[in-house]
Amino acid sequence: MTVGRLPSRPALAGGVVPPASGATGTSARTREERTGGPWKLLLAVWTLALFDPQWWLASFGLQPVLRVTTLLFGALILVIMLGVPSKPAWSRRWQWYPPFLCFVLSILPMIPFAVNSGYVRTGAKTMFFWWIFITATIAIVPSVRRAETLLKMYGIQFLWFMFWGRWVGVVPWHHSLENHDAFQVPSWSAGSR
Repeated sequence: MTVGRLPSRPALAGGVVPPASGATGTSARTREERTGGPWKLLLAVWTLALFDPQWWLASFGLQPVLRVTTLLFGALILVIMLGVPSKPAWSRRWQWYPPFLCFVLSILPMIPFAVNSGYVRTGAKTMFFWWIFITATIAIVPSVRRAETLLKMYGIQFLWFMFWGRWVGVVPWHHSLENHDAFQVPSWSAGSR
């Protein structure tokens, strides 16, 4: 072996020489730069959706923090509107998710005919947020490794709420998990006898 020369690597079928160990077509830094800001925004939205830290902070009297969810969803909508047309990787992964979009759009004509139109509007807004959440996740998440991060967060949320409801079975600071009747079958089936 001559000094200064790299040892030769065996060629694969067809004469293709594999890259050296650890070498990839794009560096890890380049991949991070491509998804850094949008990925962090998506993680923040996932954190709010799964763990509801805004409700925990609001239980201490910080009511304005509840608006953070709307602000982050607005930023996510803006990122998707600007990113999908301009980033080829996002355009390839983008899905309209038509069945859910049709479900969301089917709610809109019901608003004028509802007994409580504010209640229907809130439901339509929630469904629209979920549609944005799903389509943004599909467009922004570039790899299985990143998707695994989201799945780990999904699993950890059960431990989070188990910690808070470990003694009495309810989460005292949560807007819907503090309902004592929510987990008791007799309370909702009592009128069915």
